[in-house]
Amino acid sequence: MKVIELIRLGLIPHLNSWQKITCSQHQFVDNIIEKLDIESLKNRYFDNLSGGEQQRVLIAKALVQQPKLLILDEPTNHLDVHYQHQILSLLNQLDVTVLMTVHDLNLASQYCELLLLLKKGELVGFGAPDQVLTQSRVQNTFALPVRMGTNPMTDAKHVFYSWNDNAQQEANKQC
Repeated sequence: MKVIELIRLGLIPHLNSWQKITCSQHQFVDNIIEKLDIESLKNRYFDNLSGGEQQRVLIAKALVQQPKLLILDEPTNHLDVHYQHQILSLLNQLDVTVLMTVHDLNLASQYCELLLLLKKGELVGFGAPDQVLTQSRVQNTFALPVRMGTNPMTDAKHVFYSWNDNAQQEANKQC
């Protein structure tokens, strides 16, 4: 299936049986495609795309559905740094509640209003990033030496990690 066809499938909840896509719906789809910078993918086949390209196309399809709640599992997986920030920034601009899993604490700190931090399936923190991402909590959760700072470009809390032999010994103790 071509990318444009796959993205247009997101319009199905907004169509009656056998109804054709309207000009305004075509424009809406084109706007989403433009916002996600995937115009060059429109006429390619989905199964020939890279993992990151597929991820962006699937997010476009989801956005075309105009959801009020968007549940995403690692939406930045397989994306390079540019597209990670592009996707999360776009999600922040939408009038949509987003519930997502993300393993990059610095992306979570910068883009999320609330964080839920888990360790082995158990809740260890819930709240605003500044409240949840404390040095001791992050260090205990991930068994790594951690230092906290501030991203000078965004003022968001920033987690700095290190790996050394002591970290390995600590990780082994906690397993």
